[in-house]
Amino acid sequence: MLRYSNSLIISNNQLVLLLLDINNIFTSVKRNFLNIVFLLTAVLFLFNGCSGSAVVVNDSKNFEITSEKHERNPKKALEFFINGGIYETVGNYEAALRQYEKALLYDSTAGLYYTIAKCNFYLNKLSPALKYAQNAVELDSQKG
Repeated sequence: MLRYSNSLIISNNQLVLLLLDINNIFTSVKRNFLNIVFLLTAVLFLFNGCSGSAVVVNDSKNFEITSEKHERNPKKALEFFINGGIYETVGNYEAALRQYEKALLYDSTAGLYYTIAKCNFYLNKLSPALKYAQNAVELDSQKG
């Protein structure tokens, strides 16, 4: 037993449980912090570069890539991107992926391609994940 102040006595089991609870709280705070940092980083990548064309995966089962013409609209792209980030934060990767693909219709950046690749990876859609990751690297290397 551990005596804490004059009136509180904590057993070893209670102390272990208390430390585990504290550890769980810190893990949760760290996870939320990392999600926020990721979202902010992704937003910075989104505005880091622009392109007039968009490539989107319309049917992830068939993995058919089509190019659709939309007027470049970074504000609309950001709206979809933020919505996707919210879905991703709560673990709804399918909905996040749909939002990111909509964002891609209005603006395309290496960061957006990377984010779509990451969602596809989390959903175990490895072929689209690889394709989007390659697009991200290609766009990023053209910028420099």
